[in-house]
Amino acid sequence: MRRKINKTITIIVSVAIIVFGIISVAAISEVYFDKSMENVENIARICAATCETPEEIAEYVDESVEEEVRVTYIDSDGKVVFDNQEDPDDMGNHSGRQEFKDALSTGEGSEIRTSETIGKSTYYYALEFNDGVIRFAIPISNIYSEIYIVIALVVIICAITIIIARIISKRIANGFVKPITEIVDMIDIKSGAIDEENLTDLESDYEELKPIIEDIKYISERLQKYIERLKQQRERVSLIINNMVEGMVLIDGDGKILSINQSAKTILDPDYFEDNEKEPENISELSLNDTIASMIETMETDRLAYNTIAVNDRYFTVYMNRCEYAGSYGIIILLVDATERVHAEKIRQDFSANVTHELKTPLTTIKGFGEMLEKKIITQPEEVSKYGGIVYRESERLLLLINDIMRLSEIEEDAKEFSAVSLKKIADDVIEVLSYKAEENYVEIREDVEDLTIVANGGYLSELLINLIDNSIKYNVPHGYVSLKISDSGAYATIIVEDNGIGIPKDSLDRIFERFYRVDKSRSKQTGGTGLGLSIVKHIVTYHNGTIKISSKYGKGTKIVIVLPKMQ
Repeated sequence: MRRKINKTITIIVSVAIIVFGIISVAAISEVYFDKSMENVENIARICAATCETPEEIAEYVDESVEEEVRVTYIDSDGKVVFDNQEDPDDMGNHSGRQEFKDALSTGEGSEIRTSETIGKSTYYYALEFNDGVIRFAIPISNIYSEIYIVIALVVIICAITIIIARIISKRIANGFVKPITEIVDMIDIKSGAIDEENLTDLESDYEELKPIIEDIKYISERLQKYIERLKQQRERVSLIINNMVEGMVLIDGDGKILSINQSAKTILDPDYFEDNEKEPENISELSLNDTIASMIETMETDRLAYNTIAVNDRYFTVYMNRCEYAGSYGIIILLVDATERVHAEKIRQDFSANVTHELKTPLTTIKGFGEMLEKKIITQPEEVSKYGGIVYRESERLLLLINDIMRLSEIEEDAKEFSAVSLKKIADDVIEVLSYKAEENYVEIREDVEDLTIVANGGYLSELLINLIDNSIKYNVPHGYVSLKISDSGAYATIIVEDNGIGIPKDSLDRIFERFYRVDKSRSKQTGGTGLGLSIVKHIVTYHNGTIKISSKYGKGTKIVIVLPKMQ
């Protein structure tokens, strides 16, 4: 209020002074301008009457006139014969100049225009002289240079008057707002507290302020409650954002960071906060992924964008949403961990490619030999038996492959069917089934199984043990062994399958559970393997919420440890 009163009074006085100054300057300028032109005209008439040549006139002007006056003599044809400042030969014909034409017709002429020779706005005055025209010219800027001195004096006077008026208006405003200032001083804006005792004393001094004081008390109470609610809401929002697994960043159109949570910091540039204690102010200060930077640029025109980026060994889907606010725009950036999805997609792609490849080989063999039999290319009984056996074995391998694929799909559907099962009974049944194969390959099966009952899918566990022990038999050496150990580990059951077979190379251990991955492809096909056995094992362990670890030394054997919870 004080500022407004002070400002209003100052503006009124200032406008009045400025208007007065403008009128004064305009009037003085007009008078001075007319006087200057009249002086030029008087000098011209004197020179024309007393001097006989243009040179004499120029000399007289230089000696007696302080201003810079240009003297030009033009003959009756408009040709410049003499000029005291410029070379006449460089000047064009002046027959078209208005002052020249007026001087020839009426004896004198004048005009204000921009000089083509010197490029300045100039006042020209011409008189008929010696069968031609003598012309006097003075730049307008020369006239105004004198006027500027007067303008400067007027401006100084106006400025001093405005300063005095501002001081007076400030005193008047202080008198008006003093009681309101006292009220403000009694209120702690940050805490909302009010000095009610002093406010009561103020009411007695200024009765007119009583309604305002009552309203202030009421508003203060409401404001305090509102502030508390805002604090609670802000704390809740902050708690949610800072504890999000997803990274979230809010930036303005210039890339300035308005808000960033810890997850986003870790994703975008985990090393930044180890080396810098200060929070980043702009998104460019972080080790920004090129894809994110490109997406931010597209937000100048687009409203939505998303893409997937790789950060170290993980993948993140980046969602961007443009939001308008306060006449500008901001960008909400959400970083969602998509590692599992990307890996699953890659596995699906690899699976499709591998299935196609694995199915193509036996089908090609069956088709080829079937065609030969149909066209009677093979007719000898022993050849028919030989190639028929090949077709049979390829068909059997194809059937095994299809069964394994269907088994994987069934496990992945996650239709949980659990019941209480005895691990010892399952182990005994599996060893009985595989004992003949072990004898054929001269492999000994060693069993050390505790009588444990757990909640699980018995069929899946039986298949798990069959795959593990069957692999240990197939990839073993003559007179080797396979050891199956099942023990009680509190809330868990531990299954260990160990052999002293050919082992697995170190570079294959990380991929051993991938679908269709074979360490030795030639041996796998000879032994009838589909490349899905260990992948099925891994899925069965995951199905039961267990863990699996594998260790191996190439040429010395393999050990697989599975831990399953007893209860689901």
